Amino acid sequence: MECKSYTIDRMEPEGLWDGFPAAYIDCYPWDKNGYRPVAYAKVCHTGEALVFRLTAAEREIISVYTANGDPVYRDSCLEVFLNPCPFAGLDYINFELNPLGTILVGYGSNKNGRIDLSPFASDKLGIKTFYCQDETETRWGVELTVPYKFLYELYPGLNKKMQPSMRGNFFKSGADSSYPHYGCWNPIETQYEGETENFHQPAFFGELLINKIASC
Repeated sequence: MECKSYTIDRMEPEGLWDGFPAAYIDCYPWDKNGYRPVAYAKVCHTGEALVFRLTAAEREIISVYTANGDPVYRDSCLEVFLNPCPFAGLDYINFELNPLGTILVGYGSNKNGRIDLSPFASDKLGIKTFYCQDETETRWGVELTVPYKFLYELYPGLNKKMQPSMRGNFFKSGADSSYPHYGCWNPIETQYEGETENFHQPAFFGELLINKIASC
């Protein structure tokens, strides 16, 4: 089983992303039509929050859902699944965003029975969207800021200090696209031929390592 690793450095000064490595979302375990849009994540921390910047280049951009908690994975969608406290259990958070900045946030240990945190989380998170158009493609993206304090509320085991090693994955989806696609950063090894698309497999999360962590 492949387990990729990404090192999360501190952003100083804030707002400069050029020097941060890209985690490419280039694994397509359910590739049905050969459509694999270029997509990637960059991650940093500020000492008080984790910041995820996800970018995708697409033939078409779909933005239908406008209410937080809607099934934005049916739109053009970029996603972060995160378990900041893997030593305490398998519960992880899924952050799913469309180009409008509409967000779906869930919490639990697997796909079934997840707790919808969207109403609770939307006021606590920072969300920015961006676009870039040229002659051949449209790039869009989201910048998601997740304060440590938000994570402490969900994971008391963090004891008010982020841990240096977390688990997670990054995804690109578009269920209602003309080219349905389901990409991931860390590979998901399907269990059997014809398996239904399922990102909710924490056994296939990669490793996220925080440099220069600080308590809040």
